[in-house]
Amino acid sequence: MTSRADNQLHEQHIMLAIQPLIKELLLVDVADLIAYLTFEQHNQVADIIDSATEQYFAPGFVGYREVGSAAIDWDRSPSITLELVMNAPNHSFEFSLILESQVASIKLGRINALSQDVEHDVETSLKSLERAIAVNSVRA
Repeated sequence: MTSRADNQLHEQHIMLAIQPLIKELLLVDVADLIAYLTFEQHNQVADIIDSATEQYFAPGFVGYREVGSAAIDWDRSPSITLELVMNAPNHSFEFSLILESQVASIKLGRINALSQDVEHDVETSLKSLERAIAVNSVRA
């Protein structure tokens, strides 16, 4: 089991890598995202995420897990949570992306080893993540 400090290391790498994606997603009309999530039109959300990621990452590297929610209240800005996955050759990293009006954050959910030959330690998964980001990032 990974500790919160270990998760933070992974979260920092993921957050740094997806900054351009976050900027793109913040250009989407929040009312559209709220409607798509409320009416469970996950294919629409997936299209938005795919379109936003294609200019920054290799196809299939970052994906929408077809789970998301919108928190709406009269006295504060909406909050959109999207469940995403970052796919590395030996691991997948499931995380929540939380978008709010002034801030975005992520919360690492799970790290999945995709092979039984892969060690289940923090250092191995962190190196796998770093390498996957480096290889799958599209440099403009």
